[in-house]
Amino acid sequence: MLLKPTSGTSTPHLLLVFAQIFFLSSSPFPLRRPLAITTLTGLAIWAQLSPWTHNPGTANFAALAWPHWLATIEKFLNHTPNPESALWPVDKQPGVALTWPAFGWRKLKWSVSLILNLRGIRYNFQVKNVPKTRFWSSERTGTLRFLTWQVVELALFMLMGDLVAQLSIRLFFPTPGLDSMTLTIRDANWTASFGKALVFGAGPYFFINMQYILASIVCVGLGINRPEDWPPLFGRLAEATTVRSFWGKFWHQMIRKPLSGLTGSLVDALGITRGTNASSYTQLWISFAVSGFMHAASMTLMPCPANIPEWHRWRGLLLYFLWQAAAITIEDFVIFTGQKLLGGIQTRKKWVHCLGYLWVTWSFWTSLAWAADVLLKLRMGETSPFPGTLWGPFLDQILA
Repeated sequence: MLLKPTSGTSTPHLLLVFAQIFFLSSSPFPLRRPLAITTLTGLAIWAQLSPWTHNPGTANFAALAWPHWLATIEKFLNHTPNPESALWPVDKQPGVALTWPAFGWRKLKWSVSLILNLRGIRYNFQVKNVPKTRFWSSERTGTLRFLTWQVVELALFMLMGDLVAQLSIRLFFPTPGLDSMTLTIRDANWTASFGKALVFGAGPYFFINMQYILASIVCVGLGINRPEDWPPLFGRLAEATTVRSFWGKFWHQMIRKPLSGLTGSLVDALGITRGTNASSYTQLWISFAVSGFMHAASMTLMPCPANIPEWHRWRGLLLYFLWQAAAITIEDFVIFTGQKLLGGIQTRKKWVHCLGYLWVTWSFWTSLAWAADVLLKLRMGETSPFPGTLWGPFLDQILA
């Protein structure tokens, strides 16, 4: 298959990683804050304009880097006079990073933690709605039980990931060499349409969880972290009775801190009073717009069939995330109106939960195709990430 030529280099992607570590690991110095912000922003733009490989795995690492550098920029922008004074582990004294030598082991570990620990687990900036930790190192056999639990969970997620991967290959890429422009999860048959949306939507959940659990096993097993540093990544799906609660309580919260920090600074700059509806909805819409733009822009770093127009490489992702903001705005208005007209809605009532589940299901069912079709046109999911399969032969028999 003919792919669009790459015109970039890996240099800005590598420099962006080293620059984050350098600025965070250095001691505070004059003009460090503006220098860090401008350098990281410039490297990020350069990296975003530098697709350099046709290897999907390598390109994916570059495509997934944006939450990390965006979070680092936000830390220098909002945490004054410096990140060392404002950000610390909860089991350490405030400002402890100021006492560590520049580029020493403890300062490097703190810096890498800030870059990778996007939810701020066990730091003073931990985001809301992080699931409770299951095991603690202070408990008897807590570490052993954590590792055992994670290994079992990893096996289950790999089993389900294999199922999703094999279903995706058969449902979305039924014929080898099919024109990429024709690939879609849409289907005129509503049951097939729902099934395809379910399969596609399950993919990120299982594959992101797999990577997270594997990383937790390695880090805790080697003694780099403790079990309490690795709470579950996702919340309970049962809580997703609104689109707002899906994103705010169930989903992984990995980009919540940088987006809320940056949009908060923006509403302050615009003179919008915090805590007002104007502030809340300005932040809501800008957050999803930025998320949509960055998700869409990351796709331009992935290998792309030569016949795919540029617009088709990213527009669906932008529409998908803008719809999330619209859906939350709509449901907020409906809930507000219902409470006014009905004198208050008992949100714990089963019928309210059922309506909520139906609404959330419909919202994602109808909007997911925007995002999914972009990824399919880039032929993401055409091959399994696993070296072998347990489900493949079974699916061949029942789907034949």
